[in-house]
Amino acid sequence: MADDPDTPRQTSDAERDVRVPDARPRRRASVRSVILSLLGTMFTVVLFAAVLGVWSYSRVHAPGPLAEAKAVVIERGIGNEDVAATLEREGIVGNAREFLVLAWLTKATEPAIKAGEYAFPARVSMRDALTLMRAGRAITYKLTMPEGWTSERILERIRATPHLSGDITRAAPEGSLLPDTYLFQRGMSRDDLIAQMQAARDRLLADLWAGRAEGLPVKTPEEAVILASIVEKETGLAEERPRVAAVFLNRLRKRMRLQSDPTIIYGITGGKARLERPIRRSDIAEKTPYNTYQIDGLPPTPIANPGRDALAAVLNPQSTEDIYFVADGTGGHVFAATLKDHRANVKRWRQLERDHREADAEGEAAGSETAMDEPQKPSAEVDEPAPPPPDKPAPAPGPKAEAPVAVETPVVSEAPVAAEVPVVAEAPDTPEALETPEVPVAAETLASVPVYAEIPATISPGTVFRIAGRLVPFPRPRPPR
Repeated sequence: MADDPDTPRQTSDAERDVRVPDARPRRRASVRSVILSLLGTMFTVVLFAAVLGVWSYSRVHAPGPLAEAKAVVIERGIGNEDVAATLEREGIVGNAREFLVLAWLTKATEPAIKAGEYAFPARVSMRDALTLMRAGRAITYKLTMPEGWTSERILERIRATPHLSGDITRAAPEGSLLPDTYLFQRGMSRDDLIAQMQAARDRLLADLWAGRAEGLPVKTPEEAVILASIVEKETGLAEERPRVAAVFLNRLRKRMRLQSDPTIIYGITGGKARLERPIRRSDIAEKTPYNTYQIDGLPPTPIANPGRDALAAVLNPQSTEDIYFVADGTGGHVFAATLKDHRANVKRWRQLERDHREADAEGEAAGSETAMDEPQKPSAEVDEPAPPPPDKPAPAPGPKAEAPVAVETPVVSEAPVAAEVPVVAEAPDTPEALETPEVPVAAETLASVPVYAEIPATISPGTVFRIAGRLVPFPRPRPPR
């Protein structure tokens, strides 16, 4: 009989003994598979990261494509993309994108790239190039300003320096700049460099003024700068500056005029040019605000930019009673506290000058004997400084002078000369004769008298003859005293 679908099916005992398997073991197997799969994935990722790290490390530290050292300018205000493009264009790195990735990955722990001019060595790696720019180790240039230069000359040098940028718009009064060696990087503005020089002078002056000696006749720091500029121009020897400063300070205490030749030069040129001739007696007599032969005390402004040593010499001078000094013939000076000693020093100095001229004349004579057939050329004229009057400090020619500071007028050559230029015969040896005024010879007289190569047996006053290549007038007799 067929089973009736509507009749409930009877289960046998065998069927009732069969049990359905529990689902839990299957679930455990699935979790284990997921864990194993995750571990495999993580291993793969770690392995890939390790391989990528090794590859990246080798790429960023590998030698770059640059064949030889090269300087590259990183402009101000550009982003990392432009930096990377510049480095790729200049051949510093091989791939700009790789450099950008490296800069992005390390930006959280390292500073930003700095602008400047960088010297990249040959075969520099990407990592080293990035470190160089982030450290700001750009190329540094030096600019030296000598002591005793006027502000005009310093500004001319700053304008002519090619690695600086911008026009000069900052004022630089005389004496406001500290001569020194300054370091700067390409692109620094000229005004910033001037500001740096002025700040350096202000700091130094403040320190020296705070430790100045007591009882100085200079009352303000600006007066100290003015006097230091005169000391700077009077001598080029650092060891002499404290004593030269003492001479001028002693003269200020005694209310004597400074009578410094460099102040005459500055009054003529205004610090804008050199005086390409010796000082004339008419220059000494000319009344300018800077001519310390004609004014009392200090000039209105400095005549140059004094250096550290000159400023220190004025504010801490040597203790001495000297009020005179004269050149010693070796580049230095000899000092005196009395007029008698000063006259003796002047006499020795003039004897030295005569010895030099005689030695030069003997050398020229010896040369002429060995070259009799050659046409003789006149030797270069030498401007000889005249001895200072007894009440004046001696002129102090030195390496710092803008031009020769001889008081004697230029020697007349064969060309016409200005009527104001006197031709002075050599001064006698006696100190008393220093006060005797020389008798000038007019240019018209020189043009009308004969010129002799040698001194004839008989010669009349006013005749011009040649000694050692120079035209010298025979002195006229002086009236009895």
